[in-house]
Amino acid sequence: MGYQDASGRRLSYGSYLHLSELLAAQDGLTKAHDELLFIVVHQVYELWFKVLIHELEAARVAIETENLRAARHYLNRVKVIEADDKGRVRLSMKAAAEEDAAKHAAPAAETTPAT
Repeated sequence: MGYQDASGRRLSYGSYLHLSELLAAQDGLTKAHDELLFIVVHQVYELWFKVLIHELEAARVAIETENLRAARHYLNRVKVIEADDKGRVRLSMKAAAEEDAAKHAAPAAETTPAT
């Protein structure tokens, strides 16, 4: 049946994400062409900061309750959301997974030359 709002109406994609309010939040103060880009980029950064805080708070609670498996899960999510050297947000689940696999890989067996 899908999700319903408080009045019992079925939620649509737009109503669930509050798209009309979200898209109205990009109204600029000037007629400058690049202002929309500036606003959208900075709002996206703020949303990613919100996600980071949410994940870190969940990790803190998990650590306090000694649920270390959950804490690691939340911290791995934070590791995926990172900034590059120019301050741009980089989302790379693949890079995080590869880094995690490399950390847990068994070291290569040392061989000695045959004499």
